[in-house]
Amino acid sequence: MPTLQAPRYAVEAIQEEARRLIQQGSLRRSEAISCLQPFFPEREWQSIAEELELQDYRPSDPICDLIGGCEEWRED
Repeated sequence: MPTLQAPRYAVEAIQEEARRLIQQGSLRRSEAISCLQPFFPEREWQSIAEELELQDYRPSDPICDLIGGCEEWRED
C-alpha cells in the first residue's frame, strides 16, 4: 500500500507565506517561527519544520529572521 508523503517546501515558499500572513495582520514579525504552524496543514508541518531546520532556523527564532528585515536597535 503506498504511503502519502507530505510535499517538500522550499524555504522561499515558507518565507513568502510568512510575508503574506504578516501583511494580512495574522502574525507579527516578532513572533516565533513556530507561530506559523497553525497556518499550514498539520501533516505538512513536519516537512516544513525539517526544511527550516536544514536552513538553520529554530522554532523560537523570530519570523523576521526568516523573512529578513528585523529591526536593529543601537545605543545612542
